Amino acid sequence: MKDETEDRLRERTSRRQPPESKAPWLLRIVSWSAVMLLLFTLGYYGTGLVLKWVDSKGGPQETTIVSGKEPVPGETPKVARSVYRVYSLKGDRLSESRIETAGGLMEADLREVLQGLFSLLQAEGVLDPQSAVLHVFRAGDLLYLDVNDACVRSIGSLPREKANLVMTGVVRTVIENFRPVTRVRFLVNGRESTETTPVNLAVAWQLARKP
Repeated sequence: MKDETEDRLRERTSRRQPPESKAPWLLRIVSWSAVMLLLFTLGYYGTGLVLKWVDSKGGPQETTIVSGKEPVPGETPKVARSVYRVYSLKGDRLSESRIETAGGLMEADLREVLQGLFSLLQAEGVLDPQSAVLHVFRAGDLLYLDVNDACVRSIGSLPREKANLVMTGVVRTVIENFRPVTRVRFLVNGRESTETTPVNLAVAWQLARKP
């Protein structure tokens, strides 16, 4: 009798207490997403606050990586220069030398190289110290070389063989260094030369073709 009464009490209690129900899956996903978003937001702003605090304290020193050779304080940077071969006269033969220029425009380098060649010829006593290159300009493969009277007088006073070597050195210097030039025409003070002795300056000069 007692057992029957206890069973009835348990049954009534179980009826009064509603069964436990779990939240739907969609609600769980939304809840976890909200939690993760909150944590991410807190972490983002927390990191920003930490970085601002580090910057206010001076922060880590920046390191700059430089490739290549670093310039030395007080040292003047070297400018790339062009090197040309010139053919001056040494005794009774042509001698090869080197002349450097700043490496500018072709006409500027031409004038500088030829003036350097004239200086070598002046040092050898072949050209008058007043000999000078006035202008240079090019038309296709033809270079016009404008010189002064002192230069023409110096060439005119040389023996034929020596004058021919001087002309060959000038023409070879131009043609071997400055393509596409293949011929050189001499002018005197801006005018075509009429001198024909000891060498013919009234025509364009070019190197003999190798067989």
